Amino acid sequence: MDLTMLCREFNETDIEGVKKIFRSAYLNLLRTRYNEGVYSVVALHIYRLQNNKVSNLNAYCNYLGVRKQSVNRVLHRLREVFKVDNIYTPKEVEKLLKNIELNIEYNEIKSLIELVAEKAHINVGILSACIYSVTNLSLGKIARVFHLSRQTVLNHYKKLEEIV
Repeated sequence: MDLTMLCREFNETDIEGVKKIFRSAYLNLLRTRYNEGVYSVVALHIYRLQNNKVSNLNAYCNYLGVRKQSVNRVLHRLREVFKVDNIYTPKEVEKLLKNIELNIEYNEIKSLIELVAEKAHINVGILSACIYSVTNLSLGKIARVFHLSRQTVLNHYKKLEEIV
């Protein structure tokens, strides 16, 4: 029940795909004390990352009223099983840009992404800073799409300038 409500609240249409991940996560951590809400948040987060979509873990936790620490612990235990990470390769960045609302062509930021990928890992914060530095989009708009604060995007922009 929690999983279906969570998927509908965050506009995820493939509920069956999320349920498969939910069942796999539950079976891999069979004798644990986590409730259905934690597994629901974990399943939706993993599903969205596997399908190159931006995932807002804080919003999922707040919606179902589960502790983010519990969710992170389950995600850490399942890291080997699902092979999901918050670090992107340039190919994954290209796929992710197709699924966000900003309508950015990968060719616009390709050279910067490849340069940064050689020197550091690309996470959501670094990616948002790359988009901010190359395009003329506002800081707030980029922050909303990636579910970050404007200050976080700005801090990553400063780090990006140091890297490049």
